[in-house]
Amino acid sequence: MIAIAVLLGVITFLFVKQWLQRRKLPPGDRGIIASNGPLWLEQRRFALHTLRNFGLGKNIIEERIMYEFEITTALFKTKLHVFSCEELEGRFDEGGVCIEPENMLNLMVANIMNRMLFTDRFDKKDEERFFALKAKVDEMLKNFSIFNMLIDEWNMNLPFVKQRTEYILGPVNDVIDFMRDQIEKRKKDIAAGVHVIEGEGEDYVDAFLVQMKKEENSNNSSFTYELVSVGIYSEEWLLMSLLDLWTAGQETTTVTLKWAFSFLLLHPQVKSRLEDELLSITKGQRPLSITDRLNTPYYNAVLNFNPDRYFTSDRIEQMVVPFGLGKRACPGESLAQAELYLVGEHTVLMPLILIL
Repeated sequence: MIAIAVLLGVITFLFVKQWLQRRKLPPGDRGIIASNGPLWLEQRRFALHTLRNFGLGKNIIEERIMYEFEITTALFKTKLHVFSCEELEGRFDEGGVCIEPENMLNLMVANIMNRMLFTDRFDKKDEERFFALKAKVDEMLKNFSIFNMLIDEWNMNLPFVKQRTEYILGPVNDVIDFMRDQIEKRKKDIAAGVHVIEGEGEDYVDAFLVQMKKEENSNNSSFTYELVSVGIYSEEWLLMSLLDLWTAGQETTTVTLKWAFSFLLLHPQVKSRLEDELLSITKGQRPLSITDRLNTPYYNAVLNFNPDRYFTSDRIEQMVVPFGLGKRACPGESLAQAELYLVGEHTVLMPLILIL
């Protein structure tokens, strides 16, 4: 038994400590997804702190979600050429309403993420660029497989593996260039006095630049790691973190919203009960706020797919963990939950949006 315990200990040490925590995944050992060890841990802590601060301290998350939702609502009205529920119902009766909402939802979620990361957003004139970038991300995700998780710095230059890595990551280069442009634009605006950072800033780029300055002033901007001094708060780390957060925070939220809308259309009894709960909170006089979450148990259960599976008379059963657990749990959980909560509520209480 002692020998087996020693063997398991050696395997754990070699696999976890010497490989998983030290390997460098392509496109590099920076960012939140591909990095490991103490460098990854510090970046993850920073991302969690920043995103939570936007939601809990300044309430930036709620303001920007609702701003983008209102723009999307206006876009629906324009495309339908109706401005009242009566007009919409009439067109439904005539069989004259058919809308594919995916693009509008994708753009709304992307703009929410943009405004959290670097405040900028895709206006009408920029929509083509967004969908081109999204197509690149979709191409990368479509071609990605579990095999790619085994690629690291030791084997990525082997003939077949190298071609495979370039094939997978090639489309992302355009997205990286977009992120780099955002960083450069912010630096120029700061230098010209157009953009002034107050406190910890108004978005992720601001917060990161503030932290970079703090670390420079304290002469503590690097960690000794594998006998190499690596600057952890640098523009390269910022670039890869933006890439990770931007790509990971879109498709998941958009797909969840589409399924939520479909569920409400197919289960009107759930929608009816949900309306009663939400109206009891807002009285029809105000929009729902993130602070109302503790008072909407049935709505919280609806966000977990089928509420009948998760909701009891006194509590919500935690039967799924959509954001993961442990050290690699989704750092954007607070943002995603806020998007689902606020957008979902307005979908129920605003009949115009229920065309979805």
